[in-house]
Amino acid sequence: KPKIRYRWVSCQLDILSTCVNRAELDRVLENLPTTLGETYDRIVERLTASSHLHMALTVLRWLTFAEHPLPCEEIIDALAIDLDSEPPRFVVENRLFSPNGIFVACSSLVTRTKSGFVELAHFTVKEYLSESKSLGHDWKPLLDANLAHRLICQACIAYLQLFRGTVPRWRNKLLGKEYPLARYAAKHWVTHARKTDITPLEDMIFGFFQPKSPTFRDWVRIYDIDERLNVSKGRR
Repeated sequence: KPKIRYRWVSCQLDILSTCVNRAELDRVLENLPTTLGETYDRIVERLTASSHLHMALTVLRWLTFAEHPLPCEEIIDALAIDLDSEPPRFVVENRLFSPNGIFVACSSLVTRTKSGFVELAHFTVKEYLSESKSLGHDWKPLLDANLAHRLICQACIAYLQLFRGTVPRWRNKLLGKEYPLARYAAKHWVTHARKTDITPLEDMIFGFFQPKSPTFRDWVRIYDIDERLNVSKGRR
């Protein structure tokens, strides 16, 4: 209870901090939500009407369904993947100028840790996103785990396809600095594929495994599961 009250107060302060004059401040103070659930309803309502909705949904999807916490740099590259293009692709020009864009887009729903990771601002945010009945159609990917994992799997494969066979083994360590999401995409696209119906992604995945596929070669060079298994066995 105390933690929830503190979270409610924190959200109200965030809302009040956006007021630009006394008149707006007075209006907001007269209509402050009385519960944390109502507070999240207001935040979601504001995000739904904003130009940052797509960005906010993408960030929240990754934070909710990713296999482990992600640093700002990886979230920025996840946002730069265009899933609406045919085929889906990573667009370097879509990268945010600054990580601050993540927090502007997502309002009080996310936060940055001292170590530079992006995470949901409070455990009640995940509860709200998974249980709220007031979320509209635009928020369906956050309510449907099958769809969310499919979109992340698709994004991971699209990201790996950007290299087009240009990943030599010696460049593996440098790759993470230029393309921060590469290791996550290589390691976890299969994990996400196992958690979803991959039927809509069959062509994409079959193309991935074609003989002499440059994407397959890049995948193995970034994250060679056989090599890692052998190293693990050797330590036993």
